[in-house]
Amino acid sequence: MPIRRDTPRPSFRRTDLKVLEKYKLALASHGLNDSVRILLLLALWLKKHERTREQILAMRCASVLAEMLDVNATLANLPRQQPITCGRYKEPDEFDDSTFLSQFRFRKEHFWMFLQALRWTDAAGRPKTIKFGKRLHQYNMPSHYILMILLRRLAFPARWVDINLILGGAASTSSSAYNFALCYFFQHYVPLITDLHRWKHKFAEFAKRLSDMGAPFDNLVAFVDGHFDPMARPGGDGNVRYGPKDYHMFNHLHKDHGIMFQGAVMVNGLALGWGPYGGNENDARTVDKAGITEMMRAISMELGVDYSNFADSAYTQNRYMQCIQKCLPGAALSRPARRFNSLMARFRIVIENLFGETENIFASLQHKQNKRLGRQDISKMFLVSLFLFNVRSIFYGNQTGCYYGLDGLAAITLEEFLHADAF
Repeated sequence: MPIRRDTPRPSFRRTDLKVLEKYKLALASHGLNDSVRILLLLALWLKKHERTREQILAMRCASVLAEMLDVNATLANLPRQQPITCGRYKEPDEFDDSTFLSQFRFRKEHFWMFLQALRWTDAAGRPKTIKFGKRLHQYNMPSHYILMILLRRLAFPARWVDINLILGGAASTSSSAYNFALCYFFQHYVPLITDLHRWKHKFAEFAKRLSDMGAPFDNLVAFVDGHFDPMARPGGDGNVRYGPKDYHMFNHLHKDHGIMFQGAVMVNGLALGWGPYGGNENDARTVDKAGITEMMRAISMELGVDYSNFADSAYTQNRYMQCIQKCLPGAALSRPARRFNSLMARFRIVIENLFGETENIFASLQHKQNKRLGRQDISKMFLVSLFLFNVRSIFYGNQTGCYYGLDGLAAITLEEFLHADAF
């Protein structure tokens, strides 16, 4: 019960502290805090005026505060845990070829080629030293360590302590290097996989290949589909500045929380991606936000030929987007429509294979328990992994390129993919 405002202020005297022995409170051993003193003196004054309920409330507040002081004093006396370090970072030469491929998803020679194509080496081929971190916590690290940390973090879901047992170094340094690399690739290289104009000169070749394989269209160049990237349920102190609600990230189709992306795969096996979008967004809305139809319209007007993509029944069919045939609820598809869907399902399956192959190579995408919004940049993980998947496909190929049998990856070098405006 709250204390009335018209209650006169109690007169505190040092002699009243002797009465504290009658109250068997578990006070802090290091002495009384000023707030506890005031609460106990207030309880004495309330007892004299026979205000029992207010007295009990004051005594409870004093006991809780005294217990908190005792706990804080105990925690302050505990020895602090020293940061765990695993020595120096290991060099790529310290791993054999098979181990390096399984841990970092690239062979050693291709790893150094990728590092050189990123302009992270000097004229002599030695790794550059990159400075990163915040103003009060800055680090200087060779570039090949940063790339190894990024690849190892995305390859397997693991704690930093486990990763440092393989790579060496400290957890704090590796975490900062990973965040820097993730933001750097998202800012500088993810735009390469969001621009369809870079591939417009290949559209005629793509369309001819699909038509030769039996597709009923002569202008298809890519297959489009949405991708739902699951994550842990949003909430906690990490989301104070972001402020997302559950319904912003909950997808009723997948029955889970996550982030939506829009993906596409071309006939040569290279992937495109757009996002991120809220988890409650559907495919038809995200494709409009990505601007895929507008890009296809601009390219078609420039080349003088109407090219289109292909998607499932969740999309809206138009001049630049062909879709799986669908019918009204309660109705049945005609026999030609069913044959059309069965035929195009053989072509459209490559977009599902693309998402599955990317998640198999970079398995950290599947571990949703460790993907916490606000604590990590999880909105950048999938697109960066998609970009790294394209780089890896240039070296080793992928399922889509083998499925269509188009030798498009062999004709593209890594230098052209990273720095050329068009092919």
